[in-house]
Amino acid sequence: SLTSEGMFFIQRLTLAQSMYLKEIWGYLTHDEQELFEVINKKLLAHLDDVNS
Repeated sequence: SLTSEGMFFIQRLTLAQSMYLKEIWGYLTHDEQELFEVINKKLLAHLDDVNS
C-alpha cells in the first residue's frame, strides 16, 4: 500500500501526464486521432500475437 506521500506523487504524475497528452493530441484533427487510435490498437494486437 502507498503512503500518503506516494499517493500524492502518483496524483501529480497522472495529472502532468494527462495535461501533456492533451497538448500532444490537440494538434491532431478528430479524424487523425481516431486513425491513430485504430493503428495503435492494431500494432498492439500484433505485438501480443508475436509475443505469445
